[in-house]
Amino acid sequence: MGRKQEVEKCVYCAQLADTKDHIPSKNLFPTGMGPKNPIVVPSCVECNHRFSLDEEWFRYFVCAVAEPYSFCARQIFFSQIKRSIWRKPQIAFKLLKRMEIVDFYTKTGLYLGKVTQIKPTREDWSRFSNVLDKYIKGLVFYESKNVLPTEYRIKHNIFVTEECISDLRSRARVLKWNTDNKDIFIYGFNFVAGTYKSAWVTVFYDSVLCRSAVFKEEDIKRF
Repeated sequence: MGRKQEVEKCVYCAQLADTKDHIPSKNLFPTGMGPKNPIVVPSCVECNHRFSLDEEWFRYFVCAVAEPYSFCARQIFFSQIKRSIWRKPQIAFKLLKRMEIVDFYTKTGLYLGKVTQIKPTREDWSRFSNVLDKYIKGLVFYESKNVLPTEYRIKHNIFVTEECISDLRSRARVLKWNTDNKDIFIYGFNFVAGTYKSAWVTVFYDSVLCRSAVFKEEDIKRF
């Protein structure tokens, strides 16, 4: 996969980088709590800004899903997100259209009452995929020290149950894990030797899990 390029390129568009970007976005951390070992990658200003709205919507989703399980997600939901909703009431209307009240049980089957569940639309999933594309491209660069070539594609699956996360972790021992910020964001990965083909698992607030595959166009029939 080669050595680090002398002239840094944007990890998202491969043009000249003139700024830095954080993986994941800093808005996933509660106010006053930054990442322990921040992952910073080269980016151009245009790419740095063009993901911002999708990243904000992604934050609404993961915090709403994770709020019953995660103190950090709850802290963000009832502080930063609440303030955003007060400033932009239209966000509340969009969220309400995606909400439903469901019964909430512990993993042992104990009933804890009613909670609000978010049901994303097709458009939402498309926006989440944009954010995950960004994160995986950034992580590929962080781990390989090279920009992901344009002939590679990325496919995502998103799961939101603790059972799925626990089961996947028990079977994912072949992955290398980064757990520096385990309460907010962890990831595991494995490259096919000598290529950028790779498997990735990203977990947000220990409640929202995403599986991502990086592959070449000719491999698409396998997914």
